[in-house]
Amino acid sequence: MRDIRGSFSQPRQGNHIISQTDSEKIKKIFEGDMKILNEYCKELGIELARKGVSNSHLRSILDEIQEIFRKEFQEKPDEFKIRLMNRLELLKPKLAYLVGKQKGGTKEALGKLYLILDFAISKVSHNNSEYLKNFMEAIVAYHRYYEKGGGQ
Repeated sequence: MRDIRGSFSQPRQGNHIISQTDSEKIKKIFEGDMKILNEYCKELGIELARKGVSNSHLRSILDEIQEIFRKEFQEKPDEFKIRLMNRLELLKPKLAYLVGKQKGGTKEALGKLYLILDFAISKVSHNNSEYLKNFMEAIVAYHRYYEKGGGQ
């Protein structure tokens, strides 16, 4: 993303920026690196579980993404990208609302997830769109495992 001076800046939302490491991992995931997907989603799942994010919060996000894909994969390929991107853009206010309702560590963790998903959505193309769904499914799975005391 270019800033007003023409140089590249970090993905940002308000005053919040995702880390260079996070953005590089997301780029690799959307290039098809499933090992990075698993490692990164495990990290996120652990963090979200530790901060008290409920499984229902994450499931609601995943359900929205799955519904978008269920509907958009029925479209013609030439219409797919435009409709998919429009629906994904409309997901952002829903995520912002979910974050805004929270308090404390849960709000902080969901806020970080919002920034990560915002950046991930910007990486979606016709060729890699399934990776967004895989990404969110893996986060939910690892979160569920660690939320219930797995890995201890």
